[in-house]
Amino acid sequence: MTAAQPLTRADLDRLAVQSWEKLMAEVERFSDSEMEQPGVVPDWSLKDLLGHIGFWAEFMAGNLRAIAAGREDELRSPGDDTVVDQWNDREWRLRRDRPLATIKEEWLAGFQSARRALAEVPEAKLHEKIQERTPAERFAGDTFGHFEEHLRQIRAWRRQLETTEA
Repeated sequence: MTAAQPLTRADLDRLAVQSWEKLMAEVERFSDSEMEQPGVVPDWSLKDLLGHIGFWAEFMAGNLRAIAAGREDELRSPGDDTVVDQWNDREWRLRRDRPLATIKEEWLAGFQSARRALAEVPEAKLHEKIQERTPAERFAGDTFGHFEEHLRQIRAWRRQLETTEA
């Protein structure tokens, strides 16, 4: 694969799995009580962040399933950053009182759903622009791109905890 070649389905899946494994390894370093402590991102705990990641992976999976079924008119998008923030807040409120075990299950289910949805999209459609984004871009943005963004925040928070607990 050269830099000019688009990522294949196998490439996308491999990158998602690699990023997921790094994220999971980092998450497993925290105790349950640390996972419920706010501060990873302002006012959000690691539990909240996992719910957020699971939501967006599942949301994207729904869009990919619609594309795979030829129902592009059913694609949903929050649009601008203000609406993204509103959706994030809404989803945080829906999940904040759920038990940690439930959130972890939803987080894993979102990732698995994303991988299954990617497998449903015909390879020929992966790089076809549909409502301003390709299925490959949707998958990358809401899986490994999103995982890496939050992995950096989680690592920074872990370092902060280590220095305040020492």
